[in-house]
Amino acid sequence: MDKQAHIAIYLLGGSSVRFGGDTPKQLIPVDGKPLFVYALKTLDESEEVDSIYLVVKEGTKEQVEKEIGGFHKIEGILIGGETREASVKKALDALASHYGEDALVLIQDADRPNLSLRMIQENYEKASLLGAAVTAIPCSDSLFLSEGGNLVSTYLNRAQAYLAQTPQTFRLGWIKEAHERQDGSTDDASKVFSLGKNIGIVLGGASNYKINTREDLERFKKEAS
Repeated sequence: MDKQAHIAIYLLGGSSVRFGGDTPKQLIPVDGKPLFVYALKTLDESEEVDSIYLVVKEGTKEQVEKEIGGFHKIEGILIGGETREASVKKALDALASHYGEDALVLIQDADRPNLSLRMIQENYEKASLLGAAVTAIPCSDSLFLSEGGNLVSTYLNRAQAYLAQTPQTFRLGWIKEAHERQDGSTDDASKVFSLGKNIGIVLGGASNYKINTREDLERFKKEAS
């Protein structure tokens, strides 16, 4: 039996509206290279990844191309949509014409620079067994819901709660079907879950944080220097 294709969709098309500033955060220099290069390097070095497809913001393709000359697994650069969801859907539509439904697609955000080889390997392993995998960490804080934002409605069991991260990995047929439904789910794993599919958990880590704020960026700059 032939090995399932292991594809990576690498998302660096965000507009960084919440982050602020004129430069998209994935292009901000950190220790002499753009932020997006850090996780891309890990993807490129992984023995599990066969092909990488970059999804970039319109108007940034040339800038991205200048930074990727040393990478070997990049198969294409796609222009993303107005939202993350639209960008993923465009990438999946492009992949569907080249790969079968059983190909495994890993989706990684460029603003999580501390991606590890272990996470990549375990994502593909779990998705190969179950069809879907999500990287996540157990929640260490108390959790509650509030219907109106002023009063506590109910507390949740912290022992059963996890915080989703990326990468997240799926059979191409599953994730493509999930995105065609456009059900308003908040991330790729929740979209696949809405199809009634089982999703395996890959343990992430506190270091696999997302660069959401200037404080996050300063933290990573210190770590990278």
